[in-house]
Amino acid sequence: MIINSTWDKEYLFNIKDIEKFIETSSDLIYNEITKRLHKI
Repeated sequence: MIINSTWDKEYLFNIKDIEKFIETSSDLIYNEITKRLHKI
């Protein structure tokens, strides 16, 4: 496993996919928190 760690690897997600996931997740979490705060 350590020997293989220096090899080039293909990844399931590229950086753009990860950025979009983080952005979407952040928006969803923010909206849920905001919605719950308004119920208090």
